[in-house]
Amino acid sequence: MPTKHKGAQSNKKRVYDLYDVSELQKINKTSRHAGAVGGNPVVPRVVRKISSFNDLILDFGAGKTARHALSLQNDGYNVIAYDFGQNFDPTIHNKDALKYKYDIVYASNVINVQPRFEHIGALLDLWRDLLRVGGKLVVNYPSSPRGTSATPTEIEILLRYRFSRVERITGFSSPVWICVK
Repeated sequence: MPTKHKGAQSNKKRVYDLYDVSELQKINKTSRHAGAVGGNPVVPRVVRKISSFNDLILDFGAGKTARHALSLQNDGYNVIAYDFGQNFDPTIHNKDALKYKYDIVYASNVINVQPRFEHIGALLDLWRDLLRVGGKLVVNYPSSPRGTSATPTEIEILLRYRFSRVERITGFSSPVWICVK
């Protein structure tokens, strides 16, 4: 059973208070449907390499079908899918997901669709709070679509400000980072 905590709840409220309805709707529309992502997506591939079956893992922004989370679950990983707004499906997503601490939090194609720079910082704060000490965040920053003009260097600066160790994984078409709390 996951460990419940209250620390992320204040950051969760802060994150959601930043969005207006039209921004949330626009973000929800970026959810990729089955078949829109290749058969071996980058972020879940990295998660498989750095995690064990005993780790509690959160797929934040899992999308309407939580495709990555379900694939990892089918392979034996302990993954909780989370999304909100129009993407939330109670049969797939855990509405209480932000009440737990995780060994790994991953967000595939989430930072890049944020409509304002302040949203990115607020999400990074939330994800850091959701991690256990020593826990890892895996994020990517695809070039399209992009909601802000933030550069990969600016994203990495935000990550380094919040995490004790940040490693950029090379060999992918877009930046991917593993960040340790």
